[in-house]
Amino acid sequence: MPILDAYYRQHRGQGLEMLAISIDQGVSTGKLKEVSSKFAFPVAKVDDVRMPRRDIPSAIPVNRIYDKAGRLVFQSKADGRSTIDMATLERVVTPLLR
Repeated sequence: MPILDAYYRQHRGQGLEMLAISIDQGVSTGKLKEVSSKFAFPVAKVDDVRMPRRDIPSAIPVNRIYDKAGRLVFQSKADGRSTIDMATLERVVTPLLR
């Protein structure tokens, strides 16, 4: 998440929107706010987000990137090990901001 936060801070003035969704069960809203307060983008609990059940990942981390029309343009593997890096963000997201 630090890479996502760095990228967001760098590009939010260009219209970038980012939302992290926590699927952790049993985490209090207070604890989630405490942990996520260091990030510049919002973090929501999965129960507070309208999301089709089929889109809730079974393993984390999962990163999804949608274009302005809401089309999925990138998804990391849902293997619990794959993470996104700055090079991928620059390659996939930056062109969408133009």
